[in-house]
Amino acid sequence: MTSIKNIQEKLGRYNLKKKSKQLKRNIKAFNIEKASSIGVVYNATNRNDAETVKKFVQYLLEERKDVSSIGFIDSKDSSNLVKPHLNYVYFDNRDLSKTLTPRGKDIENFITKPYSILI
Repeated sequence: MTSIKNIQEKLGRYNLKKKSKQLKRNIKAFNIEKASSIGVVYNATNRNDAETVKKFVQYLLEERKDVSSIGFIDSKDSSNLVKPHLNYVYFDNRDLSKTLTPRGKDIENFITKPYSILI
């Protein structure tokens, strides 16, 4: 089974590399104080790590920043583990394509939104 997973991963990396070559970015240096929008991507499989990220996102919201976060849960069905909130979006293995790249409306919205800082 791991050889199939390796092939899927290699195909996914190839597709992402191909897509990233098409992107044109305007790079600027920002610190957290001057950033207007912040995106946070994290592994939400471990509940302690997810709670730490939630506290960090809450701190940024208190600083009046536009914050969006997206967490990956390494599970087949995370609907009973967590519920999405306004600033917290989660995806799991069901939201991965055959090449292990994320797909879905929430994920696409997160990817297309421009952020001053991506953490």
